[in-house]
Amino acid sequence: MFQKSFLAQVFAVVLFVFVFIIAPVYAAPGDLDPTFGSGGKVVTPVTPDDDNPTRVRIQSDGKIVTLGNAVQFDEFGSFVTGYFIVRHNADGTLDTSFGTNGVVTVSIDDNENFYDFVILPDGKFLVVGETYSDAEGLNIAIFRYLANGTRDAGFGTNGIITTRIGNQFSSSSKITLQPDGKFVVIGFSFNGDNGTDGKSAVVRYNFDGTLDTAFGTNGVTLIPYENSIFRAGEILVQLDSKILVAGHTRVAGDIDFAVLRYNVNGTLDSSFGTNGIVRTDVDNKDNLIGGMGLQSDGKIVISGAIYNSDFTGLLSSQILRYNTNGTLDTTFGAGGIVRIVEPPVNAIVSTALAIQQNDKILTAGVRNGTYAVLRYNPNGTIDTSFGTNGIVITPIGSNPQFDRILALALQPDGKIVAAGGVNNADFLYDVGLVRYLGDAVVKKPADFDGDRRSDLGVFRPSNGIWYASRSMQSFYAAQFGQAGDQPAPADYDGDGKTDFAVWREGSFAYFYILNSSDNTFRFEQFGQTGDSPIVVGDWDGDGKADPAVYRAATTAGGQSFFYYRPSAQPGVNFIPVQWGTNGDEAARGDFDGDGRMDAAVYRPSNQTWYIRNSSDNSTRAVNFGASTDKRVPGDFDGDGKTDIAVFRPSEGSWYILLSASNQILYVRFGLETDTLVPADYDGDGKTDVAVYRNGVWYIRQSTGGTRYANFGSSSDVPIASVFVR
Repeated sequence: MFQKSFLAQVFAVVLFVFVFIIAPVYAAPGDLDPTFGSGGKVVTPVTPDDDNPTRVRIQSDGKIVTLGNAVQFDEFGSFVTGYFIVRHNADGTLDTSFGTNGVVTVSIDDNENFYDFVILPDGKFLVVGETYSDAEGLNIAIFRYLANGTRDAGFGTNGIITTRIGNQFSSSSKITLQPDGKFVVIGFSFNGDNGTDGKSAVVRYNFDGTLDTAFGTNGVTLIPYENSIFRAGEILVQLDSKILVAGHTRVAGDIDFAVLRYNVNGTLDSSFGTNGIVRTDVDNKDNLIGGMGLQSDGKIVISGAIYNSDFTGLLSSQILRYNTNGTLDTTFGAGGIVRIVEPPVNAIVSTALAIQQNDKILTAGVRNGTYAVLRYNPNGTIDTSFGTNGIVITPIGSNPQFDRILALALQPDGKIVAAGGVNNADFLYDVGLVRYLGDAVVKKPADFDGDRRSDLGVFRPSNGIWYASRSMQSFYAAQFGQAGDQPAPADYDGDGKTDFAVWREGSFAYFYILNSSDNTFRFEQFGQTGDSPIVVGDWDGDGKADPAVYRAATTAGGQSFFYYRPSAQPGVNFIPVQWGTNGDEAARGDFDGDGRMDAAVYRPSNQTWYIRNSSDNSTRAVNFGASTDKRVPGDFDGDGKTDIAVFRPSEGSWYILLSASNQILYVRFGLETDTLVPADYDGDGKTDVAVYRNGVWYIRQSTGGTRYANFGSSSDVPIASVFVR
């Protein structure tokens, strides 16, 4: 680690040498990511046949995993020849440590089919599909793979667990993972003799693959569309652990959208729609489901397409939004529906759906035979800041008139990954990955379960134990650290969850970090006694917090420094940022909204904030507050930028300079002796005014009114307070 003698030399140099800094040029949301593949594109021929991705997901280390099937055509039509999982590194190169040269395949002759998968916190994969045998016919199959792509022999029988719904042939199509480690799949059964009497079902398993007998009947609950067509498009778990299933069904007449919600015990939720079911018939036509997502306020978004009832032509793509009770949200689009008029040939942009952290909606598919991604604002209007008037068209292969996006995934840093089929010179489809730039992701302080809401949490210095009341999971406690440590919680592994971490002073100081993604421990030597770890955060914009300290100058007129270790540049020990002088105090935040920490200080002597924007290295000085105020910067207006804010103890008042409007917000909330804990507790993207008083949390939520909660004791350190000064 760097020493004082070395810094003295650096200090002498920076005083007398003029450093020329070339400000980087930052692209706009929707632009191709030049750090990925060739200009943002990667094309991979996985099998000798047509490769059709059905799901793409992002690992916590940034690797991209795609599942799909291979199809062959002959004079009798098309038929599936096998299934594959392919893994790419974060830069788009094939990950040769996975499977065989980055690929795991099964042949249709192996009597195993893959339809969907999830990535477990320990890096293993759960794949759902079906197996076939002459003795039993089709069964639901859950396959578990190790992180290197080999079957996990410790799971079920040689890595496979099978389930049959009743005594009928059974298969499965979708899977989702619950926060407690249980997983839920959509199953389907039918009569093997004549293919009739089909039933769909929701099936829940324990972590070890055994059926969860606390759910439905011995782990299975039937979807109440017997003797009719129901096809599931997506399954999700809400923040309150209720389960959402979206699909389309034909009971009589046209095919309609259907959304169902289940309680945690597997019964239909009677508070949703009609006895737990919502059916929506758009324009009295055939409505086919695309995807489903949840916004931060719990509203449900689905995408789909409308066809003529005889399927002679696509009429439009559409996005629908439902309130939490299942009614269409009339504040969205026209009566809860956004209709997307498609060109007459090779167009459907409702195949894939994703919801960004800021609740903007991405829908994707094909337009004019090429990859197409559209983005909408949370209210359903087109987002003209994305691409060209809200749409990005990306030609890729030798025959771009046949390319199409089939799946979307969002990286922790906000970048958008699209997976689909790219037609090559032989008119065969290869797997095509495209990565686009997205919006900056705002990390929520003390979000231990990754639900985009800050959790109640405390660190108890007397015994080094962290206590967290996670909004999406149960109470959690962990011993990590010791008396004298400074809490430094942040998302160091990029999985969207705040990690327990402490900073321990010394001639050689250390960060001790407990990664939430895999529960592994690591430590990094960084800093020295007298530094402040208040500035830990994502300095390089890769979606991971970097170890960082602020070192204040000790002599009048001396130079202060920010130091950080960029996780995006392995091997780089530290990067210094000269900013501030003796008497300045570090302020933590992303004041320009580019997804990276900015060097910022507050100077009590003249009540001025000095900020150096990381986006273009420009600087600004803002006079705001009094010398005795406490600094409480946060994104109070939800625009993705940290707002300058102070708390005045003598008044119990908050003064907030809103970056979106440049207006001052005044809030009277709290006492002089309170501990300040501003954070986004209601998950609406805005920092809430909040205080902690003798084990009681008082939260003025920007959505949902004032909230009170008992959690912790008077001697505890609230986690949300560690970056407040």
